[in-house]
Amino acid sequence: MKHGVSDWLIWLLPLALSLDLGGCSSASPLAVNEFRSDYAVAADRTLQYRVPLGWLDASADSQAVGHVVWLVRNDYGASIAVDRLYLNDDARAALAGNGLLELAGLQIGLVSSSMPVEVTEQPVLRRVNGKKLCVYSLRMTPGGDVKRTILVSAGSALYAVHAFVAAQNGANDAEKVHALQGSFVTLLRW
Repeated sequence: MKHGVSDWLIWLLPLALSLDLGGCSSASPLAVNEFRSDYAVAADRTLQYRVPLGWLDASADSQAVGHVVWLVRNDYGASIAVDRLYLNDDARAALAGNGLLELAGLQIGLVSSSMPVEVTEQPVLRRVNGKKLCVYSLRMTPGGDVKRTILVSAGSALYAVHAFVAAQNGANDAEKVHALQGSFVTLLRW
């Protein structure tokens, strides 16, 4: 079977982009074929996303209130939640520079004001598909559940994509979910 350059790019581009989102993670990124082929539309009617295979789209569930997308792994040991962040014009203007780092700091402060947390991955800026991103991770204590957040700025939209992994699943599982989260963000459409 003969493959053209465009056939290879379809498979390599998402792989390369999710490698960038994976940061220092040793887990290999998940391929596009590990997601459903169809796109779903988020509750805000702007964001379009693909659901990973073996995950449930619980976005319409009453417990998903406040999230524009809520995906739950079929064993309930991990979830991905997407929240749209609304900012006034002054706050949006502040994001023009390194504002995503400041926003990450504010979010970490808000979470740590209600429970003890350990920052396991300091906020870092990235750019993927022309979108500005900021990635950071927290370990919730006690218990040790992991929450990794990717802040995504795309034009007038700003989203927080949170991946939650239960502590009992271990570090290897967290790395796999984080790679999946990176692929999920790479596949988002506006």
